[in-house]
Amino acid sequence: SRLLKTTPCANDVRIELNFLLIDIFRQR
Repeated sequence: SRLLKTTPCANDVRIELNFLLIDIFRQR
């Protein structure tokens, strides 16, 4: 979790994870 806090791209990573979750829900 420390890496996510130190990395400025943490927000981008969360956005990508959100898109992946959306794709999974769409498949179902």
